[in-house]
Amino acid sequence: MKRKLNYLLMIMALLTVILVGCGNSASSGNSQATENTQESEKVCEHVYTEATCETPSYCTLCREVNGEALGHTLTEATCTEPAVCSVCGETEGEALGHSFTEATCAAPATCSVCGATEGSAKEHSFTAATCTTPATCSVCGATSGDAKGHSYSGATCTTPATCSVCGATGSYGGHSYQDGVCVHCGKTSPASTAINLTASMDTALFIGDSRTEGLRLYTKEYTGTADFFSATSSSASGILNGARVDVAGVGNVSLSELLDQVRYDKVYIMLGINEAGNGPSVIAQKTKQLVDLIQQKQPGTVVFIMANLYVSSGYSSSRPVFATSNMSAINAAQGALANGQDIFYLDANPMFVDGNGDLSTAYSSDGCHLNKAACKTFAAWIIEQTKSLLGL
Repeated sequence: MKRKLNYLLMIMALLTVILVGCGNSASSGNSQATENTQESEKVCEHVYTEATCETPSYCTLCREVNGEALGHTLTEATCTEPAVCSVCGETEGEALGHSFTEATCAAPATCSVCGATEGSAKEHSFTAATCTTPATCSVCGATSGDAKGHSYSGATCTTPATCSVCGATGSYGGHSYQDGVCVHCGKTSPASTAINLTASMDTALFIGDSRTEGLRLYTKEYTGTADFFSATSSSASGILNGARVDVAGVGNVSLSELLDQVRYDKVYIMLGINEAGNGPSVIAQKTKQLVDLIQQKQPGTVVFIMANLYVSSGYSSSRPVFATSNMSAINAAQGALANGQDIFYLDANPMFVDGNGDLSTAYSSDGCHLNKAACKTFAAWIIEQTKSLLGL
């Protein structure tokens, strides 16, 4: 019995040892698992690299990417260099290459993009000098030296001198009258010829600008063989300064020369629009000087100062100096020169204006010049006014 009790105690002690060992082993396993969990939950203290043009920033410890690559910052390609990244220096594409213009007499072939040059300038190709122009390069227009100048000869009282090289005509001396007769050619002075006033325009002279040219071109049935000293852009100042005009049957003459050659009983003047910016008083003064010249050269000639025709509102909108208000003031200053005896004033504007007092477009295609039909109306009116004022 005692032996059985001992065996039982030994078995119980053995079981106790086994149970204690198992408990220690489980406790040790749980401790290791806890340590591993804490290690895995530990946060990375990132150490990031700098981003580059092609690589984003990333952590050197855990390789985590932060943002994106910067991308290249490319300069523009030039004639000699491709596009270059200003950050990393990497190139893209190719240089553009030069775009050369053709060489000229003044400059070599030149790149229109960067200004680089290639080769040298061409040589000039000069034409020969003439009477009026120096030797001139046919390529670039550069000149060398001076013009030769005309070689004039053969002038008479009424025929201009002619250049023996190019045929150009110059001036001529005009008549030199003594006791009413030219000492050079024997012609009788027009001023000594008696005037016989008639309503005919055959012995009349019209002085004016491009608007008077309309009368010359379209009114032969009214103006007959009247002479016209008229040209585009004519002005009283220019005529007084010796401007020359081609007068049918006479030639290229100044007004003074014309008055020395042909006797007129009536002279019609319409000038002022081409010097409208000078002001009414200045234009009236020049007009008076013109009238004085005519009466000095041809005493007894009747002078008609004709009012400048107005322009349309559309025409003067971009040219304020031609506005009806300004032209009206000029006309009034010129009209004040009339004396009702041998100087008369004619104003045809009322026939051609619209409701606002400007030139009606019904009478003009460009707002400045009378059309053909209106020119005929104008010429017929001039004749009727002449008859009325002179009692013819």
